[in-house]
Amino acid sequence: MVSRRQGGRCFFVLGDARGGSGITFLKLFSGNHSLKIPKKMQRPFLRALLLCFSVLLSGPTLQAQQARGPVAEALRQFEAYKPTIEAREDAIVEGPEAISGDLNGDGLTDCLLYFILLPQGGGNAITGRQTAVYLNNGTGMKVDGAFPELDVCYVPEAIEKGVIRMRLYECAPPYNTEKGARYYRWKSRKLERVR
Repeated sequence: MVSRRQGGRCFFVLGDARGGSGITFLKLFSGNHSLKIPKKMQRPFLRALLLCFSVLLSGPTLQAQQARGPVAEALRQFEAYKPTIEAREDAIVEGPEAISGDLNGDGLTDCLLYFILLPQGGGNAITGRQTAVYLNNGTGMKVDGAFPELDVCYVPEAIEKGVIRMRLYECAPPYNTEKGARYYRWKSRKLERVR
């Protein structure tokens, strides 16, 4: 068996010097150098090699999510989509703030990205607030929808056992007068109040 890396810079050879079905030698070649792997090291080397191949074949989305985590992956996707939101809403997106937890009971970390909309011309008025929902499907994050307009000003604070706790605020500057909390679930792409 011969395996080559593209460009011919590195390859390895597995073979059987006796003509049987077992591996009796393993040689690595890189440039003008070669290395014969001793028999006692061949099995651990092959295991490591198979692990490397499985990681390479698992796909870039899974590698990106594992390297950065679900929240970072959701933020990366959001940043790519942010100009579309700003153009659609004719506003500036401030944020987002990430709130993570398991929204759908599958044991994977999902993410809410809460952001506010400010007028293009500046000022301290908040023209809107939105929350995007990102669900983890095991290989990456996928947008599952957004919260509808609510009759209150809110900030999502936490996700615990599928329940989203939202802190309520008075909808007038300076936007810091608390008015309690509400609890919701994200179910079938809809926000449902639970208490």
